[in-house]
Amino acid sequence: MALLTKDKFINQDQINDLLREMDAISKRDGIPAVLVGGVALQAYGSPRLTKDIDFAAPSDLMPGPDMRRLGPINFGGTAYQAPNGAKLDLIVRADEYRELYMHAIGSATTTDEGYLIATPEFLAAMKLAANLPKHTLDLKWMLKQTGLVDLKKAKNLVHLYVGGRFAVESFERIVDEVTLDLKREEESGRREDYP
Repeated sequence: MALLTKDKFINQDQINDLLREMDAISKRDGIPAVLVGGVALQAYGSPRLTKDIDFAAPSDLMPGPDMRRLGPINFGGTAYQAPNGAKLDLIVRADEYRELYMHAIGSATTTDEGYLIATPEFLAAMKLAANLPKHTLDLKWMLKQTGLVDLKKAKNLVHLYVGGRFAVESFERIVDEVTLDLKREEESGRREDYP
């Protein structure tokens, strides 16, 4: 059995290379490229590994000639592979969540290194909208971190951009699950993180 496959996780050197390259391309084209997804979660402290680096942009950017185009992303954007083997998803939403992403881009904050990154509240709304088990675990991890997500702001974004009161009810159920998990941990004296 092969332990290393072409679908391996990206490492910190690959991430740093792509961050620098996308920052340069974004500045060259005058189009913001905002870090979202697993690497954004890592920037906020998540231990989760990822197989790609995701950027959201209001329109397509033209990566350098050394980037190999892999094809379109089904909800909008293009996937690329860098020479270092890392996969990059340049997300330009073309679906019902376009407004969520456009506002996340417009509200992005800056990392200490100067890269644009979506705020935790917008990431929380994106994770809820993605509606996949791994994204629910990401959302739970975010909610578990004291002071990371402003629940009132996140709930408002979920209401505005994800699906009104029904989406807010889903968000609140996840918040309740995390609150219960934290209470159990406090009672048992053991801290557990979501995978």
